Amino acid sequence: MVFPPQGAGGIRKLSELEIDADKDWNDKTISNVLIDMQGNVIKNLGAPVNDNDAAPYYIAKKTETIVVAAYNSLRKFKADYVCDGVDDQEEINSAISEVASTGGTVLLLEGTYYVTGSINLASKIRLCGQGTGTVIKIPDSFNRNIYVFYANEKNQIVIENLVLDGNKDNQSAGYMWGGRFNASEAIIRNCIFRNLNIYGIFFEGGSYRVFIHNNKFEHNGTACGFNDVHNTFVIGNCITDSYLNNGIEIHAGTEVIVSNNIIKNSSYCGIWLQNITKSQINNNLVLYNSTLYDIFGDGIHICGCYNNGYNIFFGNTVRTASDIRHRYGIRINDSSCVGNFVIANDLYKAGGIADFSDAGTGTIYHCNRTTGGWVL
Repeated sequence: MVFPPQGAGGIRKLSELEIDADKDWNDKTISNVLIDMQGNVIKNLGAPVNDNDAAPYYIAKKTETIVVAAYNSLRKFKADYVCDGVDDQEEINSAISEVASTGGTVLLLEGTYYVTGSINLASKIRLCGQGTGTVIKIPDSFNRNIYVFYANEKNQIVIENLVLDGNKDNQSAGYMWGGRFNASEAIIRNCIFRNLNIYGIFFEGGSYRVFIHNNKFEHNGTACGFNDVHNTFVIGNCITDSYLNNGIEIHAGTEVIVSNNIIKNSSYCGIWLQNITKSQINNNLVLYNSTLYDIFGDGIHICGCYNNGYNIFFGNTVRTASDIRHRYGIRINDSSCVGNFVIANDLYKAGGIADFSDAGTGTIYHCNRTTGGWVL
């Protein structure tokens, strides 16, 4: 008899398990019971489950974990793959390929992984490091274009608990992207993206149900970029020193939530939005952006909504520096931005020209604090 699989993961039909239905286990026919991940009977189903049942019962399925060690990891003996410090994406991609057919976890041990090509993510793959001790790094003088993480038309991917270092100060050429994704139901959390000269991460192509949470983005060209995304959440991230452009930029999106982020010292705008609808920009701390020139970028900028805006800007705090200032704390740039709701934001000393600028259509502006006092 084959016992039920151990471990967390997806689900499959009881009839897909390789078990002997004629043998009893704890006086119950195996095919007649629902079994938990520890092999315990949790429900007697009565008659055996038929493959043709319209609503079959399911059982937890094991997903595999493959362990990858860096060349300088301390516990290489635990690893399925050991990198050598050169082209380490090859071993990582081999590990991903090994679990790609069923889904699973690729666990990167502590250490430094030097990559010269993309880590190609498959659907239902979780790439997990060990926190700040796991560092993926572009080597000195690489000087070529690279997407370190790459996923095209994939779903259910997770990247978590690692550091990605683009090493931009030791490059003289090339465009380094932390990740470029056309992916749905994707999660990036508890990571650090730093020193990438284009984007930390970039989602595009109709990506939906994207969740970017509790990451740090430091010294990147632009921290987070999105184009044509839906049901996307950018929550609780710390974004500093986006030296080329914006902290967060969204070129097109619907039902996007940007909330509870700290965005500081971007060269142009803290948050830059174009053609977004039915979205919420809430409770962000937007500080001292427009660092390239005085009166250059805005704290939060929205433009080009194609007569279908209807976004909510609520509870944001925007401050400008005293020497190099935002143009405006919040700027609604043109008449195609329709029906936006700007409420309860703290715009005290938010812009060098003015705290708020509205060229939109049908904007509702209510109960915001400005340098001149509360505007009710």
